[in-house]
Amino acid sequence: MNIQTFSFEASNTGKRSASKVLGCTLHLLIASVILFTYEATAAVKSRAQTPAPPTALTATAASSSQIDLTWQDNSGNEYGFKVERASSSSGPWTQVDSTGANITSDASIGLNASTTYYFRVCAYNSKGNSSYSNIASATTLAPSSGTICTYTIYPYRASVYTNRGSDNVGFTAGATGSWTATSGSLWITVAASGAGNGTVSYSVAANTSPS
Repeated sequence: MNIQTFSFEASNTGKRSASKVLGCTLHLLIASVILFTYEATAAVKSRAQTPAPPTALTATAASSSQIDLTWQDNSGNEYGFKVERASSSSGPWTQVDSTGANITSDASIGLNASTTYYFRVCAYNSKGNSSYSNIASATTLAPSSGTICTYTIYPYRASVYTNRGSDNVGFTAGATGSWTATSGSLWITVAASGAGNGTVSYSVAANTSPS
């Protein structure tokens, strides 16, 4: 009789233990599904939103015809940034350049000497533009004491594939004007110099951004 009672109780205890283990497993599985669903939903929402605006925009005169810009990237879902310029802090604003994702600098070139320019930047993606950064301004340097070289670049804008590319730009600088071509962006390589009219070749690095 004792043996039968012991055997019954042991079997019953085993069932209760199995039930507890099964219940714990189910709870862990449900928790994992909830966590995965939350993370997936958060990722989708992030992609579906306009990007956060850039901040800390600065403008620094690099020469009598160039102003360099830097800013802080605060988003992880932007396609790139749009750069706008104006002759007054109140506008009107004109888009003068755009960059790829994760780029935090740009160079505004072909400017007039001893002139103040104002800049603002926004991020963009398929949902639209972010709000704008702070407005930054700088005054181009005075022309050098030597002969002023007036030039025209064509084309002034170009697009390349994301896996890198190269092209040429031509310019008119007059018969006696000497020049040196450099890049204001780390992802564009160009180095040339000469005098008069000419053509400059450049190469663009591949865009390795995952967005």
